[in-house]
Amino acid sequence: MVEPGQQFDRALELATMIAEKSAPLGVKATLETAHLARHEGERAAFARVEPAMAELFESEDGKEGLTSFAERREARFVGR
Repeated sequence: MVEPGQQFDRALELATMIAEKSAPLGVKATLETAHLARHEGERAAFARVEPAMAELFESEDGKEGLTSFAERREARFVGR
């Protein structure tokens, strides 16, 4: 919730945070699942979640995410 007139600024703040801190493949998968839910329903989206998660964990970024977590450092995602 934001004060009237502050919606754009807050949305930009959130988008910047997502762009700077999130794995590109994770963001892409999230958007694809949301679009799938909107156009084909929740069942179709839920059916896609498990395969998408497996793909993400097998990617370079997935491995980097796990490694950076274990090493307690910021992840360096590359989008692969």
